[in-house]
Amino acid sequence: MLAIQAVLSRGKRYVLGAVMAAVVRSQAPSSAMTPIERWTRYSRSKKSLAERTVVLERFFQFVGKSDVELIEVAKQDYPMQVRINDWVLQYLDSRHDRDKIATSSCCKEGGVISGFFHRNGVVIQLPTDKYPMKPVFESTRLLEQKDVAMMISKTKGLDRQAVICVNFQSGQRIAILPALRYNMITRYPDKDGKVYGIVEVKPEIRNRTGELVNKTRTHYTFCLHWQSMSLLDNMRKGRDDWIWQFNKRNMQYIIPKAAESAGIQRKTETGRKDRDWHEVHAHVCRRFLKHQLRLGGVQDRDLLEYLIGHKVPSHGTYDVFPPEIILEAYHKAEWYLRVLP
Repeated sequence: MLAIQAVLSRGKRYVLGAVMAAVVRSQAPSSAMTPIERWTRYSRSKKSLAERTVVLERFFQFVGKSDVELIEVAKQDYPMQVRINDWVLQYLDSRHDRDKIATSSCCKEGGVISGFFHRNGVVIQLPTDKYPMKPVFESTRLLEQKDVAMMISKTKGLDRQAVICVNFQSGQRIAILPALRYNMITRYPDKDGKVYGIVEVKPEIRNRTGELVNKTRTHYTFCLHWQSMSLLDNMRKGRDDWIWQFNKRNMQYIIPKAAESAGIQRKTETGRKDRDWHEVHAHVCRRFLKHQLRLGGVQDRDLLEYLIGHKVPSHGTYDVFPPEIILEAYHKAEWYLRVLP
């Protein structure tokens, strides 16, 4: 499949969705795929895939370039993606002003386009000031250690407790956790016999289903606190190399539900049925980790960004954070990172 064919009727959209779903099941290596095939590889819903395909076809026609040509432009412009960002903004403006579609619909189409580039290893900066891709309801909620301890104590199941503990003590994006394996952890015992873990996250890290989960394609390393390691070791009995059986969708609800059980959750109505916004969600773990490390005396800003998978200035060309430096930071802030009740 070298390009998307124009799709006009609803019936044809479903046919196209079925064809692309076949691509999903393809065993061809990722490097042998076209950008469109790579984008469709992990789609599950034929209807959703067909609808998103129409958006991409419309965008390709607007800029006058094929999927392959767009990715080539993105590679030439790395890392700023000036031309791609401008084209996306012009396209969304055209849809909003000329075609008179709602801003919320523009945001959805922008998300589809962003997803296409993301699947092909390109991170673009969408015009979030005009077409906000983030939720309208933003939170600055900062949890304390006792809050996290209460969440863990109110959660049933060792594997769910480990999700909460690891997420707060490592600050990882929730999509990274289902891709972790025991053989990725290098163990580092300290002088007191407590074992810390160092995990290397590669740009091409994938979960069980083969989905790429490293959002920024950054090569970085993070640390597992000794309390997290203790829980993971207790979980390992009778399991294969994958640490968790959860997928991202199941895992992302664990923290909001735990906060609700602990009585610290706050909700905001969004106007959509059964879609209340939860103030305590997986992203607060990243804020918690950085705050607690600072309380413990870790002030290296680049190190703090590096640990949670952000790109550091100069894209890490001059800054290297070996395990010794990371472990030193965790030992320094050890007490501030404790969350087990």
